[in-house]
Amino acid sequence: MTKKIAIVIGTTAEYIKMMPVFKEFEKRKIDIEFIHTGQHDLSELIKTFKTQQPSIIVNPKDGFKGDTGSAFGWAKTTTPMLKKILKENEKIEYVICHGDTMSTLIATIAGRLAGKKIVHVEAGLRSGNLFEPFPEEIVRRIVDSLSDVKFAVSNKTALRLKNEVYNVGNTSIDALNIALKTTKKPKGFPKKYAVCTVHRHENIKSKKRMISILDLITRIPMPVYFAIHKNTLSKIEEYGLKDELINSNVKIIDHKTYNEFVGILKYSSLILTDGGSMQEEAATLNIPCVILRMATEREELLERGDQVLSKFGKIGGFNFIKKKKLYNPYYNGGASKQIVDIMVRK
Repeated sequence: MTKKIAIVIGTTAEYIKMMPVFKEFEKRKIDIEFIHTGQHDLSELIKTFKTQQPSIIVNPKDGFKGDTGSAFGWAKTTTPMLKKILKENEKIEYVICHGDTMSTLIATIAGRLAGKKIVHVEAGLRSGNLFEPFPEEIVRRIVDSLSDVKFAVSNKTALRLKNEVYNVGNTSIDALNIALKTTKKPKGFPKKYAVCTVHRHENIKSKKRMISILDLITRIPMPVYFAIHKNTLSKIEEYGLKDELINSNVKIIDHKTYNEFVGILKYSSLILTDGGSMQEEAATLNIPCVILRMATEREELLERGDQVLSKFGKIGGFNFIKKKKLYNPYYNGGASKQIVDIMVRK
């Protein structure tokens, strides 16, 4: 019986980072099983990047929207459903999951219970703090401990892992390079501007942190384009901070496609974010970055000198805001090809 590989993902970020891996399998005409947990709607991205449709959507009706409590409830329901699907498909030998989301955790636990081998893409990242970010740091540790094959993203991440480990770099850079081929300079933007995103649970659930974040971004010496999530805006309104945001140098921008957003990032002078992927994108584009967190799992990026961890205090000055080409610890592409090369040999 010919064995198969299943890729199980559920979020927008997971799809973007695994999209180059899908394309690499398709390029070689290797048949894989694409299983979507149903966590986020991926239809727009699949259409944009022309990858295969999921063969199964595990739980299409009960995806959740950012609330951690509902996330764990959704995971509890979805895990046995996915386990049943994987167990019934005897051809599947390996289950590939990505990153640190609830879908990653579900894929790992369900795959293990179904007797499959687990492959973790983007393995080895650690912030060193179980609650920064939450629950992502906990998910990473669980998934790495249960994985049979680990694709690390850097020298440092590979060294902290055991058993079958491959240091391949990060597929997020492959995705960024694909998007850069079609991105355009955004219209109506000034010569110098900053881009901001905030969505982490531990940030938006804290009024004190949101006050600190808004204080920082309203002091940036250039216009700041804030790609604001619905949950973030809801909390800003709840905390009575919206007027402060509107009466400042901050401009709220609507939802953008991945390609559109990459275009905005490419021509920016500064990135402010509590997300992980944008730290990598900033490094690849050589754009200075303020990390709106207490700790980051992309610790090597702090060594470059153009990325600063805010720790929700006062940043002395903005002299680091200078674009310069620096070493990227996550390499400059090719991770997806290496991953598929290794999986094909298996």
